[in-house]
Amino acid sequence: RVLINPDDAAQLEVEDGETVKVTSVSGSVSLPAAVSDEVTPGVVCIPHGWGHDKESGLTVAKKYPGVNVNRLIASGAGSLEKFAGMAIMTGVRVEVERME
Repeated sequence: RVLINPDDAAQLEVEDGETVKVTSVSGSVSLPAAVSDEVTPGVVCIPHGWGHDKESGLTVAKKYPGVNVNRLIASGAGSLEKFAGMAIMTGVRVEVERME
């Protein structure tokens, strides 16, 4: 699920539990919205999880299917944090849209 501020949800006409599409320059995922005032307006939060679909060959991951949020994170040259050389996994710019 993606946590979204009530003001943003109202602007997008998204209700709690509705499926939304979250897109970055690297990819997109579709998941249910969880309207929450615990998230700042203009920001969404997708808690990390297993993110493997049922077609995965991984036994434990198959028990906990879900979206792979890594699809939203850039990879390759120029996409790593300069000092540690780690993937930038926070502060990823995304767009959220209501799915029909």
